Amino acid sequence: MLGVGAQLGGVRAVGEGAGFRGLLGGAVGGQFVGEAAEGRRGVDEAGEGFLVERDGRALHVGFQPPQFGVDQGGDRVEVGQVAGAVPVGAELAGVEGGGGAVFGQAGLLAEAVTPETFVLVLDWLTSTRSGSVQTKRDYADDIRRWAAFAAELGHERFALGQLTADHIRAWRIRREAAGCAPSTTARYLTALSSLHRYAAEKVDLPRNPVTQDDRPKVDKGNTSTSTPVLEIDEVRALARRAQDDFDLLLVTLLYTLAGRVSEMCAIGFGQRIERGRRVYLDVTRKAHKERVLPLPTTVAELLDTHTAGRTTGHLLLDRAGAPLDRHDVARALARMGRHAGLLPGRKVTPHVMRASRITHMLDAQVPLAEVQQFADHDNPATTVGYWERRRKDRRNVAFVDDGETVFTGITPGTWV
Repeated sequence: MLGVGAQLGGVRAVGEGAGFRGLLGGAVGGQFVGEAAEGRRGVDEAGEGFLVERDGRALHVGFQPPQFGVDQGGDRVEVGQVAGAVPVGAELAGVEGGGGAVFGQAGLLAEAVTPETFVLVLDWLTSTRSGSVQTKRDYADDIRRWAAFAAELGHERFALGQLTADHIRAWRIRREAAGCAPSTTARYLTALSSLHRYAAEKVDLPRNPVTQDDRPKVDKGNTSTSTPVLEIDEVRALARRAQDDFDLLLVTLLYTLAGRVSEMCAIGFGQRIERGRRVYLDVTRKAHKERVLPLPTTVAELLDTHTAGRTTGHLLLDRAGAPLDRHDVARALARMGRHAGLLPGRKVTPHVMRASRITHMLDAQVPLAEVQQFADHDNPATTVGYWERRRKDRRNVAFVDDGETVFTGITPGTWV
């Protein structure tokens, strides 16, 4: 039996292997302990990982390549021996399938931080404080960046408590000198501060190294880095560049539902619903909210073509037959956008499609509250932000066009 550290209450471990893959991009074999009222976590005798245990069932996560498993006796189970694992948890991210051992984001994070900090990071990421699955992925990457900074300071692995306010000040000044975007610096600081606050509620830590004095001021009125919006004729031009029905399905599905790409990729066959002549998708949206959304007839027909002959698994597959992921979608949209000559210097992305649909609904005078509900924005300020950016853009166009009238009728050489 593995040795474990001090007992901690309120364990929130990951769900099934597929759910863990949905969170951090690494597929792991077997089932995982779900949410436990009491649990124990620690480092094994080899210093390789940690254990979560409840009612004789255990999860061990190894750090050298991944060793994941659970059995009835709570003993360590290597990858490849997990077929008989006891199903004791529910999926975290709503991703079907699973199994296998892919050393993805979870493995990279595990290599970058100490075992004790890895436990706390997983607790933090699987709590409700970290937002959507994509936000959790971004935060995991941000913590790895802090680990790289800790390595510069001479630490083999990053641990909470290593960085001080002076370290943060030096890091921030260096980024400013390098011309790094204030918004990106602010996000990295937010991730570290949030993790530190969360962990400090569970273990003794020094004072949070991130202070208000080192949070850069972000110009909220700066639209140069905002997600660009395609006009309706540009959306149509994008769709015309579809090389087949699958490309057209991606464009129409993302646009009509104003969907987040991770939500679309996670949909399984069990979430396709037929009611009379209408097809619906049971979509798991941000913060695990379930929404049953109708599909337009054209999109439903494209989906039927794409799924012909299949009745199980993921609804959307790539051309090789593997589950579609957000990177596949991003590449397809970027290719179509490039061929259509859209957004020179930038790429058409899944979020461009979502932002465009939300903006077009506001252009059509759909009430803000209804747009917020359709887009599943928790905060109405997010929806208002789209409206304000659109209004500002149009106001600026009107201003410069009005300024141009001063020069009406003037051509070079007309001076006296």
